[in-house]
Amino acid sequence: MKKEFIDYVFRFYGPGGVYGKHFNHQLAREQVEVGVAILIHHCQENGKEFMGDSYDREYILSIMQQWYIYNDSLREINTFLSKNYCNCDDD
Repeated sequence: MKKEFIDYVFRFYGPGGVYGKHFNHQLAREQVEVGVAILIHHCQENGKEFMGDSYDREYILSIMQQWYIYNDSLREINTFLSKNYCNCDDD
């Protein structure tokens, strides 16, 4: 699933992707892999389930923008995820 999800995200935000403009059509697959790894690690550390859906794709976008465009630290990204990430069915 992880490889398929990386492919899915890269098709959206990579060169020629529908939203490739977010990264001037210069995003590398390896950058997507880092974003996915950050989110999966956050989920594992916080007891959340990584779903690999469009919500997670949007969180990957936020992570990559913070990391590659705004040069935020990993600590800042984790703080963002702690405050905002909820791709779950909390009843």
